[in-house]
Amino acid sequence: MSQLRRAGRTQKATPRIPWLTAVPGFNRPPARSKPADKILDFSEDCAKHVVEAYCPIIRKHLNDPYTPEQKHWQAIRRGRYVEFNLIYDRGTIFGLKTGGRIESILMSLPVQSTWL
Repeated sequence: MSQLRRAGRTQKATPRIPWLTAVPGFNRPPARSKPADKILDFSEDCAKHVVEAYCPIIRKHLNDPYTPEQKHWQAIRRGRYVEFNLIYDRGTIFGLKTGGRIESILMSLPVQSTWL
């Protein structure tokens, strides 16, 4: 067995986090339920239509006002994103543990966030 396959078997799965969800409304078929080419076709078809479906929603709500409570909730969600990246994300953890350039590793984190 190759060294990479052995290493992959020893890695723990990312724990399920209740507030961490996939793209809302996007339910792909289980990986083993259909042939790989059908799953790839489905995924590519979804990817081709995301912009077409999502942009009208963004345009409609681009100038909507928001309340301080909504801004606070946004900051909490951003804090959860930071928490996930620093605790569970394998790429972030790998970069931090191997002496990677901190600025590059953390550049996707939000400027403002908060925790409960």
